[in-house]
Amino acid sequence: SSLGPDGLAEVAQNSLNMAHYLESELNKLGFTKKYTGEFFHEFVMSHPSLSSTQIEAHLEKYSILSGHILNDTEMLWCVTEAITKEQCDEVIEHLKELL
Repeated sequence: SSLGPDGLAEVAQNSLNMAHYLESELNKLGFTKKYTGEFFHEFVMSHPSLSSTQIEAHLEKYSILSGHILNDTEMLWCVTEAITKEQCDEVIEHLKELL
């Protein structure tokens, strides 16, 4: 890779950090993680009063790609190295509008 071993490790660490940040912020809004084990940059969450399609439609109004719909209540969220904290915060702020 053109990043080298240190650069690749940094990219992976940034993805991990942002994914765990988003998961934590979603949790504060009442979302629950389906699997209790460790995760890297993908995780499945659901909300007791919001459907996956509600979430997707609401974020789409702001041209934000939501998590991948798995079923009526569960979404697979993925955070890559291209996602910033500000973008995660924007998702959270828009989801608060639904609650």
